[in-house]
Amino acid sequence: MSEIAPRKVRGALVSGYQFCITIGILIANGAVYGTKQRNDSGSYRIPIAIQFAWALVLAIGLVFLPESPRYFVKKGRFEEAAKALASVRGQPIDSEYIQDELAEIVANFEYEQSVIPQTSYIGGWTNCFSGSLSDGSSNLRRSILGIMMQMMQQLTGINFIFYFGNVFFTSLGTIHNPFLISILTALVNTVCTPVAFWAVDKIGRRSLLIWGAVGMIVSQLIVGVIGVTAGRLEKHNNSAVSAMIAFICFNIAFFSVTWGPVAWVVVGEVFPIPIRSRGVGLATSSNWFWNCVSPSSCLPRDVKPLLTDIRSLALSLPTSWEQKSTMPTLVPRFSSCGEDSAAYLSHSHTFLSLRLRVSPSSKWTAC
Repeated sequence: MSEIAPRKVRGALVSGYQFCITIGILIANGAVYGTKQRNDSGSYRIPIAIQFAWALVLAIGLVFLPESPRYFVKKGRFEEAAKALASVRGQPIDSEYIQDELAEIVANFEYEQSVIPQTSYIGGWTNCFSGSLSDGSSNLRRSILGIMMQMMQQLTGINFIFYFGNVFFTSLGTIHNPFLISILTALVNTVCTPVAFWAVDKIGRRSLLIWGAVGMIVSQLIVGVIGVTAGRLEKHNNSAVSAMIAFICFNIAFFSVTWGPVAWVVVGEVFPIPIRSRGVGLATSSNWFWNCVSPSSCLPRDVKPLLTDIRSLALSLPTSWEQKSTMPTLVPRFSSCGEDSAAYLSHSHTFLSLRLRVSPSSKWTAC
């Protein structure tokens, strides 16, 4: 998506990926709620079966998915790159708009090739980890940024709410319909995510990550404090439990506007063409690895879940503060730059206006 999206709406389109995830979570919660009264295997078979419908939509859509223009440029197939670019932009292939953007892609690719020469298959992977850790423009720093960004997204605690929400809400002792509260949290997640479509380009990636981190830290702190004081199970305090649910929803709202979509936007922009596919692959693998590991750490805690245990609170808050306050500082400030110029700016570590002339008839201005 980041390779074919126009620069002015790239952040919004990539954020749409996270929005589709939130819709899926909402539908899944609705399916679970609809089958909660069943006492047969349909209680879990039906929600699982619904997933096959979306897999079918994805499989059919892949047949019509156009190849990325940057892929054709990487392979030296410039005419096909121009056709692909014209297709996704809805412009004639010989228009100045298409020729200028293609010239930008080619020029940046040639520059990146001079810095990161293509090698063997194994060499392509090792290129992702070349350079010095202290060099902000090295591929090693880019790869670490992508991997850590996705890891921190999963360690924000959001998976605990969506994976074990029913167990947690039941353990509070005053909620009679935890399935309904789970739908509420999924609805908040879905409704708030579209705000990122506007904010990601208007406010900027880095600022959103920082303020989202602050909001989640404050919300989690309040939930944890209430959970070990007025919200304890033996107190049966309805007001305290309601306050916990409210700040859980605030936490979800901050996540859905910031770390949820913006982590994907940053990963799509930070890698240069020669290592982009492998870099994004590494970051995505990190996402799913920690998506699996982080909920698993909560499995034994079935009586006093994570958010209501003072020991977990004491251990998790410093880690949460460290991850959320330091990771955004490693993110360069790109907002409306072209994707290739964003990768160039990341490489050169120079966040200034840039003008590149490829030929007398093709010029462009980035940022």
